[in-house]
Amino acid sequence: MKKCNKCGTVNSKDTIFCENCGTKLDESLLTEKKKECKNCGYLNEENAAFCENCGSSLNEN
Repeated sequence: MKKCNKCGTVNSKDTIFCENCGTKLDESLLTEKKKECKNCGYLNEENAAFCENCGSSLNEN
């Protein structure tokens, strides 16, 4: 089973995208990426300054 870090839905083990919200259930997303982009919702590495998906700034300012 794969739990989506964005919405918490538990998906079957072979699922690639979350059945509830459509987030990609990549292994790196599930284990290492924790900083959510306010623009697109992508989960980035905690120390990222810019979103890996859309390029938006991840800084609070």
